[in-house]
Amino acid sequence: MSAGLGPFASVGVEHTGVVRLATPDSTRGLTLGELRIEIDESCEADEPTPPALARWEAMRQERPRLFNGPILAFVRYDAGERTVHARRDHYLSLAVRPEVETGVTQLSVTGILTARDATGREHVCLARRSAETRIYDRMWELAPSGGLDPLSASISRMNGEDAWRQLLVEVEEELELSIAPDPGRVVAITHDALANSCDVCLRVELARPLEDVMATTGRLGWEYETTRWLAIDDVRAFDAQDAARIIPPTRALFRVLGWA
Repeated sequence: MSAGLGPFASVGVEHTGVVRLATPDSTRGLTLGELRIEIDESCEADEPTPPALARWEAMRQERPRLFNGPILAFVRYDAGERTVHARRDHYLSLAVRPEVETGVTQLSVTGILTARDATGREHVCLARRSAETRIYDRMWELAPSGGLDPLSASISRMNGEDAWRQLLVEVEEELELSIAPDPGRVVAITHDALANSCDVCLRVELARPLEDVMATTGRLGWEYETTRWLAIDDVRAFDAQDAARIIPPTRALFRVLGWA
């Protein structure tokens, strides 16, 4: 089942479309409760085909960490109702693309974590992906990011609060950093046609000074090799000089936020 990508507009970055929920002159975005996520329980996931199963086994030989767990697949975004429509599926059907076409696009969350240093200069958290990731290995991204975990079968309605809770899990697991109780806002939804992912993007302005945040950051999870806190007024130069080493959705978000 192919995702309906009509509302996504180009920002001049290859493979990526964006629904702007904040403008460069106003980065506040939607509150967590204003974005809804509806899961269509009447739409069942297709059984993997023999080519998909064969491709999955080949991938598992190369990357033993791969696990065929449940995911939420993006279906469409209704801008008028501020609602993301999704359905339940399995990671296998996402991972085998594009070699085996399944039409599955994962619904995920991306964090845009910012903090100010002792001088008041604002920085944003970037991380370089490890060689074990499904796609974009060794490239920089706004961190962290990860698929939205499906809730129990009895729950078919979610909202930005659920995306926020998933982001907290990703921050703690991949960065070993606790960001609660700093609430975020939804500033954009990105569609990455290469990675087959649609991400709910939350901007989180950390209340703690950057020096404190960096001092308490622990061991990284397997998805990242290293992190970097980049001054926002240096983003434009970083984007221009290292474009080939930055994932497209991150470059798109730089533009949505007016940083590049």
